[in-house]
Amino acid sequence: STWQQAGRAGRTNAESLAVLVAYNDPIDQYLVRHPDYFFGRSHEHAVIDPHNEAILAAQLRCAASELTLDGQNSGVFGPDTVAFCRSLAERDADRGWWHDALADAFRYHSPGGTIAAAKVNLRNISETTYAIVDATGGRAEVIGNVDAISAPELVYPQAIYLHEGQSYIVRSLDLEGKVARVERAEVDYYTQPVLADSCRVVETRRAEDYLGGRKHFGVVDVTWQTIAFKKIKYYTMEVVGQTALNLPARTIRTQALWVQPPPQILEQLRREGLVPVEGLVGVRNLMLAVLPLMAMSDRQDISGLVDGAHFAPPAMFVYDRYPGGVGYARQGYERLDDLLAMCRVLVGECPCAEGCPSCVGLANLRPPQHADPDLSRGYAIPNKRAARRILEGWLAD
Repeated sequence: STWQQAGRAGRTNAESLAVLVAYNDPIDQYLVRHPDYFFGRSHEHAVIDPHNEAILAAQLRCAASELTLDGQNSGVFGPDTVAFCRSLAERDADRGWWHDALADAFRYHSPGGTIAAAKVNLRNISETTYAIVDATGGRAEVIGNVDAISAPELVYPQAIYLHEGQSYIVRSLDLEGKVARVERAEVDYYTQPVLADSCRVVETRRAEDYLGGRKHFGVVDVTWQTIAFKKIKYYTMEVVGQTALNLPARTIRTQALWVQPPPQILEQLRREGLVPVEGLVGVRNLMLAVLPLMAMSDRQDISGLVDGAHFAPPAMFVYDRYPGGVGYARQGYERLDDLLAMCRVLVGECPCAEGCPSCVGLANLRPPQHADPDLSRGYAIPNKRAARRILEGWLAD
């Protein structure tokens, strides 16, 4: 919360000052141009899905370590509280142990007498993280951690990893041990992962016509894989090599919003000599930039893609990057009017001529740590004119 961070400087009776330094991020640019959006609204509202199994399991362990849980707790944790505790008792052998205090009444005990709440990560619901270990000169010092979803994109073998301004090369990625070993390296290049991803609809929970198009919300399987990486020289941005990788694909089941614009708008773009998918990628990027402001999430909590192979007209997907979903995509579905309206303002007010990272963004959603998007020529900027025409045509008064 921006308000919460600002409040840290003003907890005494003395005057304090909070300064927002705006970068080229679209939301930073929007807030600088529209300060009334920040100062004229109530504090942000956090979004969370209490029925997400990963979240619920952690909360039940904490609760059952202090009090006995039974059917009377259904009003707090949901009608399946007892059944879920029973399933946790069967699969939690390595995390502690459960026992029936009475029939269908459960208590939980953390291993080694530790406090259950201490094992709950407030920043990540994933229970699987990779340790990044500095092995330079025989050392074995943990210098960072990364969640299991991001690890194959960040610390794949031979990747250049940036930590506190220093460059490290990844020597190995142990998928079973969840350890990435890195060593200090002075290099004149950075690395860019080459990703392949896809999205399969498992269940459509809500769908309706929307201003001549369609909007949907449901459950999807998202699969992605780091299939190669490029070495790119500093300053010249010259690609000096590409190496294939043999990392396994990862799949998560999560929640997603997907929208399809009116087909006549895309047909009009073709008549004007524009490529519709280039505009759709730009709109997708704008949605990914704006939604965190509405859902009080981080930009890395969501992702998206454009699928024109399985949908006609093509669909723009926005999905939660957490197993089971946590409610961000659902917020986008319920507030699609506000979401697209802000996207339209962002792209319309940006002073650039052809598109930039402050509006339609980059075609690549995972730029490398070292990359300067203002200099990069590895990925084309999505077509601003096409994106703007889609939004203006779709939201025409």
